[in-house]
Amino acid sequence: MAPSKWLFALGLLLAALCSVEGSYRFGSISWKMVHDAPPNTVDFELVTGWRRDFKWVYVSQHHPAMGPTRTLETPPIVGDVLRVTGLTFADATGMQAATEGTSEIMFETGDGKKYFIDVKVTAFSESQNWVLGTTHIRHTYARSFQAEKAKEYFSGYS
Repeated sequence: MAPSKWLFALGLLLAALCSVEGSYRFGSISWKMVHDAPPNTVDFELVTGWRRDFKWVYVSQHHPAMGPTRTLETPPIVGDVLRVTGLTFADATGMQAATEGTSEIMFETGDGKKYFIDVKVTAFSESQNWVLGTTHIRHTYARSFQAEKAKEYFSGYS
């Protein structure tokens, strides 16, 4: 699949994840080879923006020394780590959110391995209701990419 078609397909998939005031806003995926690691090792970086008032699952929650007490219902701030857990599921009318965060969304490396998407919050806006964060995933492929065998490693969300 040509890179432009792959990016278009990824865009459609991510747009589909945004239902009934969905939580996903935007994102990018990049990767680089890691030279001081086993052969065929790459680092993926996902930079993503999300709706701040989504019902987030916290992997870890930052507690500022001078800040107020935070609960699991408190919106994310810089330093929090959020697990991307899923969709906003609509009720029978299709217009009202019934539940949120009830399905897994995984990052696929293209060779069968999947990783949770844990977003470290790097910025947020209370007034505009968004958070921005990064996800770093290190992955080692069993073998290098070999174009002559037409085996492609497409990474993406599932």
